[in-house]
Amino acid sequence: MSQASTAMIEESKLPRNMRRVVTPEGVPLHMTLATVAARAVAFSVDMCVILAMLIGVMIIAALAASIGEVKEWSTIIATLSLFLLRNFYFTFFELRWRGQTPGKRMAKLRVVDARGGALGPGAILVRNLTREIELFLPIVILLAPDQFWPGAPYAAQFIAASWSLLLLAMPFLNRDRLRIGDLMAGTMVMAQPKVYLYEDVGRIDAGWNQRPRHFSFSSEQLDMYGVYELQVLENFLRQHPTVFAMEAVAEKITIKIDWQDESWRAEPRWFLQDFYEALRNRREQRMLFGDVQQTKKEGTLHRANEQDQARQ
Repeated sequence: MSQASTAMIEESKLPRNMRRVVTPEGVPLHMTLATVAARAVAFSVDMCVILAMLIGVMIIAALAASIGEVKEWSTIIATLSLFLLRNFYFTFFELRWRGQTPGKRMAKLRVVDARGGALGPGAILVRNLTREIELFLPIVILLAPDQFWPGAPYAAQFIAASWSLLLLAMPFLNRDRLRIGDLMAGTMVMAQPKVYLYEDVGRIDAGWNQRPRHFSFSSEQLDMYGVYELQVLENFLRQHPTVFAMEAVAEKITIKIDWQDESWRAEPRWFLQDFYEALRNRREQRMLFGDVQQTKKEGTLHRANEQDQARQ
């Protein structure tokens, strides 16, 4: 049976609100879809934040307008602020907070790549640029059709209203609850899993403690991965994977951390176990100082070092 067929069978056995996503490291993850109610709460919170920002801008503009010399500039600044908040609020926060806005963070939701890869800036930009035509514009058409198309015949207003309802209802018309922006960008909104560390795998499988640590890793190498990837690796090791699966995952890690020694190929199991223990110790150590790195860094260690040198 092919891997695609196996994946489809496993997908069919999952609960209705669960999805199976395979990461670039080849590790399957089971994630929970965000509910419509949770997404509505997140959006409502974000709209309240936007409204509060707009009120603040309008107050500042009104105060500035009382000064004759800056009256014209205050109108321009207020108009520009309205445009930026309406069109780039979601993009700014999702870029800065890796798929979260203040509303999504409060509702414990996160935008993820539907293929399991890293959430890129292009995908975030695409999913949010469509928000104007699939959300804000339909709301205006439904609530104030005369302002959108004054003097239009009733038939045209009915067609526009029907099209607007279709755009608004899109998340209810597909099993993954995707907006048009999600379909175009290849993203999904998932419930963010709780971040915590399980019992050490080494304490469960005593056989893995029969040998001293053979592979050592630097702090820079370990900091390429966060708590989320630690949990993924831990779940992977608990499943007693095949040698081929361990080789595939180990190879992805060596590329990520710029590991040059090829001796790991003779014992990928010990390489993964040593990396897991070292990463766990590193993350627990950093947690004591309040540094909770939840996810991995972008790119590879080699590229990250080149970027640091370029900045210097």
